[in-house]
Amino acid sequence: MEMLKLDLDIRDFEKVRSIVSRRCKAVFKILRIVPVGVRVCSTRRGYHIYLEIFGDYNSFDVCFLQMALGSDFKRETFNFYRFKNNLDKKWNVLFSEKRDEKGNVLSREVYEPALSDLLWADISKAGDGREQPGQGREIGVSSAQGPAPTPAQKSGEVNPL
Repeated sequence: MEMLKLDLDIRDFEKVRSIVSRRCKAVFKILRIVPVGVRVCSTRRGYHIYLEIFGDYNSFDVCFLQMALGSDFKRETFNFYRFKNNLDKKWNVLFSEKRDEKGNVLSREVYEPALSDLLWADISKAGDGREQPGQGREIGVSSAQGPAPTPAQKSGEVNPL
């Protein structure tokens, strides 16, 4: 399994949904990628989308997929630079909270379960054209990757992330 982390600096969720849905459908179909689950978090500037997919991918693959799926191109360019030059083993980070030099919170992720379910409905059929069943399992996600799953998500009542 691989966790893709998309950073979209667009406040209009319907626009984000359209971009990510269309790109997932095309990229997943061409590359035969199977989605496992999705988690959407709003931020001050837009949305963070955590997208888990089946398979093992190297750093280049992950960076390419994140850019192809609509993540901020500057972020992915810096990610590429960091892993290509072995600058940081944890090159693919989305911060759940940002603070200024005085410690004041500038931005904080807010988990959006309803938006996650809307996006999952769009992309769960991506890849091979069949809806993917929920895995009904807890996804181990650290705070740097996004908020922990809700009890409903853990029980498999909604999309797996």
